[in-house]
Amino acid sequence: MSEVASELVLLTELIRLRSVSSGEGAPARDCGAALEGAGLDTRLLGWADGRAQLVARTRESDGPPLTLTGHLDTVPRPGRVAGRPVGGRTRRRPDRGPAGPAT
Repeated sequence: MSEVASELVLLTELIRLRSVSSGEGAPARDCGAALEGAGLDTRLLGWADGRAQLVARTRESDGPPLTLTGHLDTVPRPGRVAGRPVGGRTRRRPDRGPAGPAT
């Protein structure tokens, strides 16, 4: 599998995670596993039932530190509370290379 294809698979899996606010613990664990697979050290910091922050660090670096922050939780679209709000499907688009954006 090419690097682009494997990154697309990972992105699709992340989009499909159920991550509605107050339930970030499971997506944090899944993202932590993906980051560990990429060679990072991870730690989950739980602060309430079902909720956790994910901290990931490179194992070695001589450069200055870099911090990236983001949200794992989502807000469901009105009228689509049940099920997955986004399916993470992909489609081929000749004008954008092997695969277009997730739809």
